[in-house]
Amino acid sequence: MDKYHNTETLLKKYRDVAWNIEVANMQMNMDSHNPINELLDISYSENTQIKEQTKTIEKNKKILSLIDRALELIRNKQKYGRDYYQVLYYTFITNEPLNSTAEIVDKLCDEGCCMTDKTYFRRKNEAIKLLSEILFGA
Repeated sequence: MDKYHNTETLLKKYRDVAWNIEVANMQMNMDSHNPINELLDISYSENTQIKEQTKTIEKNKKILSLIDRALELIRNKQKYGRDYYQVLYYTFITNEPLNSTAEIVDKLCDEGCCMTDKTYFRRKNEAIKLLSEILFGA
Protein backbone atom coordinates (compact mmCIF):
# COMPACT_ATOMS: atom_id res chain seq x y z
CA MET A 1 0.00 0.00 0.00
CA ASP A 2 1.18 3.50 -0.63
CA LYS A 3 1.58 6.25 1.94
CA TYR A 4 -1.39 8.25 0.63
CA HIS A 5 -3.74 5.29 1.00
CA ASN A 6 -2.40 4.48 4.50
CA THR A 7 -2.93 8.08 5.58
CA GLU A 8 -6.44 8.20 4.16
CA THR A 9 -7.24 4.93 5.95
CA LEU A 10 -5.95 6.33 9.25
CA LEU A 11 -8.10 9.42 8.79
CA LYS A 12 -11.18 7.36 7.94
CA LYS A 13 -10.71 5.39 11.18
CA TYR A 14 -9.89 8.45 13.34
CA ARG A 15 -13.44 9.09 14.56
CA ASP A 16 -14.08 5.43 15.47
CA VAL A 17 -10.75 5.09 17.27
CA ALA A 18 -11.40 8.27 19.27
CA TRP A 19 -14.84 6.92 20.21
CA ASN A 20 -13.44 3.54 21.25
CA ILE A 21 -10.81 5.22 23.42
CA GLU A 22 -13.47 7.28 25.18
CA VAL A 23 -15.68 4.24 25.78
CA ALA A 24 -12.79 2.08 27.01
CA ASN A 25 -11.59 4.81 29.36
CA MET A 26 -15.09 5.23 30.74
CA GLN A 27 -15.56 1.48 31.21
CA MET A 28 -12.21 1.03 32.87
CA ASN A 29 -12.86 4.00 35.16
CA MET A 30 -16.30 2.65 36.09
CA ASP A 31 -14.97 -0.90 36.62
CA SER A 32 -12.07 0.20 38.80
CA HIS A 33 -14.45 2.05 41.14
CA ASN A 34 -17.10 -0.67 41.18
CA PRO A 35 -17.65 -2.16 44.68
CA ILE A 36 -18.45 -5.58 43.16
CA ASN A 37 -14.85 -5.79 41.92
CA GLU A 38 -13.62 -5.25 45.47
CA LEU A 39 -15.94 -7.98 46.75
CA LEU A 40 -14.72 -10.36 44.08
CA ASP A 41 -11.12 -9.28 44.70
CA ILE A 42 -10.54 -8.39 41.04
CA SER A 43 -7.20 -6.72 40.53
CA TYR A 44 -6.57 -4.80 37.33
CA SER A 45 -2.84 -5.01 37.70
CA GLU A 46 -2.99 -8.80 37.48
CA ASN A 47 -5.49 -9.08 34.62
CA THR A 48 -3.62 -9.62 31.33
CA GLN A 49 -6.66 -8.89 29.18
CA ILE A 50 -7.00 -5.49 30.80
CA LYS A 51 -3.24 -4.93 30.48
CA GLU A 52 -3.48 -5.63 26.76
CA GLN A 53 -6.52 -3.39 26.41
CA THR A 54 -4.66 -0.61 28.21
CA LYS A 55 -1.65 -1.02 25.89
CA THR A 56 -3.92 -0.83 22.85
CA ILE A 57 -5.65 2.27 24.19
CA GLU A 58 -2.31 3.96 24.86
CA LYS A 59 -1.01 3.04 21.39
CA ASN A 60 -4.16 4.42 19.77
CA LYS A 61 -3.93 7.62 21.84
CA LYS A 62 -0.35 8.10 20.60
CA ILE A 63 -1.41 7.60 16.99
CA LEU A 64 -4.25 10.12 17.31
CA SER A 65 -1.93 12.55 19.07
CA LEU A 66 0.62 12.22 16.27
CA ILE A 67 -2.08 12.92 13.68
CA ASP A 68 -3.33 15.92 15.70
CA ARG A 69 0.20 17.38 15.96
CA ALA A 70 0.82 16.85 12.25
CA LEU A 71 -2.47 18.58 11.40
CA GLU A 72 -1.52 21.52 13.62
CA LEU A 73 1.83 21.75 11.84
CA ILE A 74 0.09 21.79 8.47
CA ARG A 75 -2.42 24.39 9.65
CA ASN A 76 0.28 26.71 10.98
CA LYS A 77 3.07 26.28 8.40
CA GLN A 78 1.54 25.66 4.96
CA LYS A 79 0.33 28.22 2.42
CA TYR A 80 -3.19 26.74 2.44
CA GLY A 81 -2.75 25.28 5.91
CA ARG A 82 -6.00 26.57 7.35
CA ASP A 83 -7.94 25.21 4.38
CA TYR A 84 -6.14 21.86 4.60
CA TYR A 85 -6.83 21.58 8.31
CA GLN A 86 -10.50 22.51 8.00
CA VAL A 87 -11.05 20.14 5.07
CA LEU A 88 -9.54 17.19 6.92
CA TYR A 89 -11.21 18.14 10.20
CA TYR A 90 -14.74 18.29 8.79
CA THR A 91 -14.20 15.31 6.50
CA PHE A 92 -12.67 12.88 9.00
CA ILE A 93 -12.26 14.16 12.55
CA THR A 94 -15.20 16.15 13.88
CA ASN A 95 -17.35 14.23 16.37
CA GLU A 96 -20.47 14.77 14.27
CA PRO A 97 -19.79 13.35 10.82
CA LEU A 98 -21.10 15.28 7.85
CA ASN A 99 -22.87 13.05 5.36
CA SER A 100 -22.02 14.58 2.01
CA THR A 101 -19.54 16.74 0.18
CA ALA A 102 -22.18 19.47 0.00
CA GLU A 103 -22.55 19.46 3.81
CA ILE A 104 -18.78 19.62 4.26
CA VAL A 105 -18.42 22.48 1.76
CA ASP A 106 -21.28 24.36 3.46
CA LYS A 107 -19.66 23.88 6.87
CA LEU A 108 -16.32 25.04 5.50
CA CYS A 109 -17.98 28.17 4.16
CA ASP A 110 -19.60 28.77 7.58
CA GLU A 111 -16.06 28.63 9.01
CA GLY A 112 -14.74 31.15 6.49
CA CYS A 113 -13.17 28.64 4.09
CA CYS A 114 -15.57 28.93 1.16
CA MET A 115 -14.64 26.76 -1.81
CA THR A 116 -16.19 24.86 -4.68
CA ASP A 117 -16.57 21.09 -4.65
CA LYS A 118 -13.66 20.88 -7.10
CA THR A 119 -11.43 22.95 -4.80
CA TYR A 120 -12.56 20.88 -1.82
CA PHE A 121 -11.40 17.65 -3.48
CA ARG A 122 -8.13 19.24 -4.60
CA ARG A 123 -7.43 20.58 -1.07
CA LYS A 124 -8.39 17.24 0.48
CA ASN A 125 -5.96 15.35 -1.77
CA GLU A 126 -3.19 17.90 -1.18
CA ALA A 127 -3.77 17.79 2.59
CA ILE A 128 -3.70 13.98 2.72
CA LYS A 129 -0.50 13.99 0.66
CA LEU A 130 1.12 16.50 3.06
CA LEU A 131 -0.03 14.56 6.09
CA SER A 132 1.31 11.31 4.62
CA GLU A 133 4.71 12.96 4.09
CA ILE A 134 4.78 14.02 7.75
CA LEU A 135 3.61 10.65 9.08
CA PHE A 136 5.52 8.31 6.75
CA GLY A 137 8.31 10.45 5.31
CA ALA A 138 8.68 12.10 1.92
